[in-house]
Amino acid sequence: MKKFAIVGFLAVLAAAGIGPATASSVCPSPLPNCSSAGNASLLSGSFACVDGAAQSDGSQESDVVLVTFTPVGSGTGNVTGEVAGNQNNSTSGTYRDFTANTITGTYCINADNVTGYVMGRDCPHAFGLTSGHTMLRAINTAEGREDSLVCRRQ
Repeated sequence: MKKFAIVGFLAVLAAAGIGPATASSVCPSPLPNCSSAGNASLLSGSFACVDGAAQSDGSQESDVVLVTFTPVGSGTGNVTGEVAGNQNNSTSGTYRDFTANTITGTYCINADNVTGYVMGRDCPHAFGLTSGHTMLRAINTAEGREDSLVCRRQ
């Protein structure tokens, strides 16, 4: 996935697991996932994120990610949103508008009610939620990629 993403939030999630797709992402094996069920409603609502990413080939990108978290079960939920971004990758256009980059995925939160993962079209994005539940910080778990998001509840 090209990020967020976006996340790729999860450019947090843009892309979590978010953002436009890249063919070269290598995810860790086994894929990380939550080991226990926390309170999924702690993420309920919308977040605005800024994402910065660098690929192992030297290309870079930055994204604005808008995501909404909707709890659906014990420690899990759905993620929807959109991404706008810019990159210096010569194989595709540089600017990507919101309407061309929608986000769909799922999330889980651990029993600590702080850590979890956003899963989408790419590798999971690991996240940490602040104690006031107003800020989310995430990183893409893809190998050969640096991708981090900072999101604030809206």
